[in-house]
Amino acid sequence: MAVSKRKPRAAKAPKAAVPAAPAPAKAGSKTRFWIPLALLAAVLGLGAQIYVFTRKTVDLEKEFVYVGKVCKRGADQGMAMGSYAMTNDAKGHFFNLDLEGEDVRVQEFTLDGKYLGKSKLKGDEKIKSPYEIAADSLGACYVLERATGTVVKLNPDLKFAARIRFETDKITGLTVNDKDELVVVDYARGGFLKAGLDGKVKAFVPVKDTDIVSAWRLAAVPGGGYVVLYNLNNSIVLATYSEEGALLKKWKSPIFPPSPAGTFGIDKERRIYLNDGAGNSGVHAYSFTGKYLGNAKTAGPGLDFLNQGCLSVDRFSSKLFLNTPMGIDMVEFKWK
Repeated sequence: MAVSKRKPRAAKAPKAAVPAAPAPAKAGSKTRFWIPLALLAAVLGLGAQIYVFTRKTVDLEKEFVYVGKVCKRGADQGMAMGSYAMTNDAKGHFFNLDLEGEDVRVQEFTLDGKYLGKSKLKGDEKIKSPYEIAADSLGACYVLERATGTVVKLNPDLKFAARIRFETDKITGLTVNDKDELVVVDYARGGFLKAGLDGKVKAFVPVKDTDIVSAWRLAAVPGGGYVVLYNLNNSIVLATYSEEGALLKKWKSPIFPPSPAGTFGIDKERRIYLNDGAGNSGVHAYSFTGKYLGNAKTAGPGLDFLNQGCLSVDRFSSKLFLNTPMGIDMVEFKWK
């Protein structure tokens, strides 16, 4: 029987082993990989911010230059007991509104500290609830009684001259401008009320800015215009206005919380100085357009606590006056 011959089948090559799929990565492994990088980036970013902020602070930091003591604190005649407001006139006379004595009194000194006298008011002449003080070019001074809405005028010899009553008792702030006009904020009608030195009203300047009803203090700008200090929503706000009452600029201060003792002033270069009357952030300086210029907390001998008290600025010489624990010192702001 014939046998068929078949070619033997070639043996099939074994299938290549398929590599096993990698085990799924455990959750968080990538996160652990990125955490060091994120931390490094954060550290570098924070370091860069600190460097820039430090450089900026150094660039903006200004210092006070100690000039002298106007008057020292004490109970004897000629020594300032304290101060709630201060001002000076163009002739170099300095007025301090003292609230710490038995009666409210105004003390007068020369800018080098010579004592010139104090007010001695009797009966209805006495100053009640004083809030602000201003002086004219003739040496008379004016004290605003905010609670009564009147202004007490004292002659250059600090004797009672008159009690000025305006058309409204809803007034705050008090200043004397370059034209020797008394100016207050009439917050009932919303504007600036201007009067002669005799108290006779000359004009009412309406202000379209509705925040004017929350004004605290007022300062006249050399050459015309006004600066107003506000307490808005528990924040200190500064605003500048033209002589016609137009709002020019408004900005918020970092000082917190607002304090009725906080005072401000403007120098002949129209730089604005704001004092932290209750906290510890010192005196802040701004340009008339609201640009932050810097701040200082210490000022030299006896001025380690310059923020504890009020501030006044001489718009004629740009000197600053600070009520300190040791009295009232005259200082200058040094600009780099």
